[in-house]
Amino acid sequence: MITETLPQYSDHACFFSEHWKTVGLDFSSYPNIDEAKCIERIKMYPDIRSLSFKNCSNITHILFDSLPRLCKLEFIDLRGCENLRSKDVKALQKYHELRHIGFSNISDKGLSELSQNTHLLSLSLSGCTRLTNGGLKSLASFQNLKYLKLTEATPLSNLAFKHISHLKSLEELSLSGLDFSGRHSGSLRSKWFRKLCKREGYPWFYKAEPYLQSLPHLTRLSLSGAELLEQDTRALGQLSQLKHLSLAHSVLPLAALKNLIALKKLESLDLHQCWTIRDLYMNYLAEMPWLKELNLSGAELHDFGLKKLAKITNLETLNLQDCSDITDVGIEFLSKLPSLKKLCIGDARFLTAAALESLSNLPHLESLLIYGCEQFNFNDLLILKKSPHLHHLRLEHGCILSQSEINQLQAHFQSLFITQDQENI
Repeated sequence: MITETLPQYSDHACFFSEHWKTVGLDFSSYPNIDEAKCIERIKMYPDIRSLSFKNCSNITHILFDSLPRLCKLEFIDLRGCENLRSKDVKALQKYHELRHIGFSNISDKGLSELSQNTHLLSLSLSGCTRLTNGGLKSLASFQNLKYLKLTEATPLSNLAFKHISHLKSLEELSLSGLDFSGRHSGSLRSKWFRKLCKREGYPWFYKAEPYLQSLPHLTRLSLSGAELLEQDTRALGQLSQLKHLSLAHSVLPLAALKNLIALKKLESLDLHQCWTIRDLYMNYLAEMPWLKELNLSGAELHDFGLKKLAKITNLETLNLQDCSDITDVGIEFLSKLPSLKKLCIGDARFLTAAALESLSNLPHLESLLIYGCEQFNFNDLLILKKSPHLHHLRLEHGCILSQSEINQLQAHFQSLFITQDQENI
């Protein structure tokens, strides 16, 4: 993968070559790679700046013991390295230039050791079942931290959010797979659960909102996979500084989106695979015309819902993958979006060539992804040539095209990607 900059506050590592000099190595595509081969390869590049061993099962503490001091190492991803232990984190202290770290199954002691790397800009911790709310107090050492991700963490209490609130430079917070409603941890009506809540202050998000309010630079928040109550989303609506919000894979009440209308600075909203999303929810989204990016993949939408979406006049990117019930009428409503640049539709079995005709009328459409719409043929796709600014077309697992037809499409579109019969052509 080639890029021009090092990864910044990102969950994914980017590695590149510059003037024939290797700056980063990515071993994540080889989960069973031999550790000795990794060490041998890394020793060839003493000025290396980025390393990714994500999901490499054979990586152990021997890696750090055998490597020379990599003075310029800034990024290392060790998430999913199941043979590493929390005590192995101590070996990272010798890399003084580290700015981005990913680690799995860390304990309180491990996080305490990691806190010696005080210049970190991003920290991604997955499988944090051994990390307690009290252990998060070590986060206070990361005063330069801008990105924090906790995946599958121990249920966070008010104490945990109090510790997070000490990160005054934090710009992005991602809390994945957490349960704020208590439905997974015990019945709200059980005596045991009520005692837990009284003692720990767990687990309602709305009680954490004052702590997040105290983070002056927090503009990105992800609560993917959470079960939120109405009062939780009302608290979200108080985080007026938010520009990007992800509630993907979450269970949301109808009032959730109503409460989000208060976020006047919100530019991006990710609701993909929120199975509770229906057409009625679109009434509230229609009252957020300032949105620029919206992901509704997997929502149970019909033409009525798309008619409401057409009121979001600033919308530039829209994802409707796995919205299988929309028809040509709904696409015609979307063709009235004046600012739309990127659109994804998928598995919409009722669409015909008339839908492509409507899409070709979008004045600023630049990129289109069509997934699994087998009903379209080559002649249908030629309609898209009318679109004045459409340069990037991606067709996945849909219509079957001959090589001659593909060549004709390639002559028109700057970027064409086609997947058919499970092969890239």
